[in-house]
Amino acid sequence: MKIRKLSYRDFDGLFELISEIYDENPSATWFAQKPSIEEVEALLGYKLAKIEDKDAVDYVALEKDIVVGECEIIKDESNNGWIGIIVKKGFRGKGLGSILLKKCIQAARRLGIENVFAEVAATNSAIEFFKKKGFEIKSLEDKEGKSIVLLQLVKKE
Repeated sequence: MKIRKLSYRDFDGLFELISEIYDENPSATWFAQKPSIEEVEALLGYKLAKIEDKDAVDYVALEKDIVVGECEIIKDESNNGWIGIIVKKGFRGKGLGSILLKKCIQAARRLGIENVFAEVAATNSAIEFFKKKGFEIKSLEDKEGKSIVLLQLVKKE
């Protein structure tokens, strides 16, 4: 398993991973419909611009050059970090998400991001993952007809 910073060369793998995650659980991707190649290309461009501006960190996990996981923390105007993490189905429960999360949080701290938040659909099992990693539930909100759980990292990584 190889973990490295996200780059343009990850486009095809990221597109495949996001498409697979969407098919499994659409609310885990925040796309309103299955994303097109153009939408994922725009997303990748956005992420890479944020990274270049030191407003984000993003890592991918590769198994035999196939993207099997991705984790990002994007800084907002209040210097809070918003985390997103996806892991391919066959690679969950093996510590990959934990490795990606830890690496992202450490990199975010180097950018001066102290508060890290996650917004997760109330039906998504990622809530339990985040709770095990030191996040606490801060609120339950309704966004566009979806129940969303807001979690904040309270344990220092």
